[in-house]
Amino acid sequence: MINGKTDVAIIQVADHKNLVSAIKHGLDLIKFNSEQVVDKNVLLKPNCLQASEKAITSPEVVAAVSKIMKDFGARVDIGDSPMSGGTTAESIYKKIKKFDLIRELGQNPNWISLMENPELIQRKYFKKMEKTVISKNFLDASFVVNLPKYKTHFLTSFTGAIKNFWGIQTGTTKSKSHLYGKSPKNFGIVLADLFNFVHEQNKSNLVIMDAIKIMHGRGGPSFGNMMELGLMIIGTDAVAIDTVCVNIAGYDVKNVHYLEECSERGLGISDINKINILGIQVEEIKSPSKVIFPVGTYTGLIGLFQGVGNRFFKQYPHLKKNQCKKCGECVKLCPAESIKIDEITGYPKFKRKDCINCLCCVEGCPQQALKPRMAGMLGSLGLY
Repeated sequence: MINGKTDVAIIQVADHKNLVSAIKHGLDLIKFNSEQVVDKNVLLKPNCLQASEKAITSPEVVAAVSKIMKDFGARVDIGDSPMSGGTTAESIYKKIKKFDLIRELGQNPNWISLMENPELIQRKYFKKMEKTVISKNFLDASFVVNLPKYKTHFLTSFTGAIKNFWGIQTGTTKSKSHLYGKSPKNFGIVLADLFNFVHEQNKSNLVIMDAIKIMHGRGGPSFGNMMELGLMIIGTDAVAIDTVCVNIAGYDVKNVHYLEECSERGLGISDINKINILGIQVEEIKSPSKVIFPVGTYTGLIGLFQGVGNRFFKQYPHLKKNQCKKCGECVKLCPAESIKIDEITGYPKFKRKDCINCLCCVEGCPQQALKPRMAGMLGSLGLY
């Protein structure tokens, strides 16, 4: 940080072929000191939401960063706690048939699970989150490289560096933690609570954002529209990284509640004027079309109407029966226990009055058989 500004590098990449040199260039721009990872256990934390390549951190990015850290002299672990139960980062990349690519190009990194070795965490500074359970495998890492994917999110508007730490919570803790924040604003506070802990533990050391093929629109983070942006965004301040991402889309950070909350706590910089952008500038970025954030239609309305009126603007899971395989994963994911399996049809049934609108079922459905839809007339009109 120079003159009160934090450095963020934006690197243009045409494809996955020159990723190693592009990422190294970004690290050089922010003056990353590679000596801090020599002989250290470095954890790479990708976004492994589900076994869909468009919804996760690119395997080529994971492989490139693994190679770079290995070349620096680090011992590399890769791990995540995906939304679906019983899955790991390793199993996700195996399912999409990219495990061998990471093993070969990434110089045979070690795979760990962040679903295991739970440790109960409680802190006095938590405003909404009473407690959580975090994998000790995450806490034992000497250095953490956060590898988020640039995606929009129907609840938080954007999911990037801060939201990627949601996957350090073990098992169903991720969905249960939604009970602490039942509105977009309150969930933003919950995210800030979790990141406050990460920051306290000095586990947000480096962020390398995969913004090569981004997911945007109201279907993010699972089934949004894909767009070729061709960027890698690199820095050491997770709040600043997400702020730059929101700025690239032309939106105000006020639309992303967790960024304001994190900034107010002194966990990072959310003022674009206090971020020193290196490499290409935001105004030089040429995207094929406008990046669409799910703000206004949903997050704005639900913030305005609480209580009785809230039910008219809530989004509920809508089942696409032709894609449903009746696996019951949605039942396991629901923290409010508002989903039951119909004994006759085998399809899930949704008890709307108990739904807390977290849409964990939508995010974690292995078949993508669920999508968010607004209640009543708005849902019938396709406004979801």
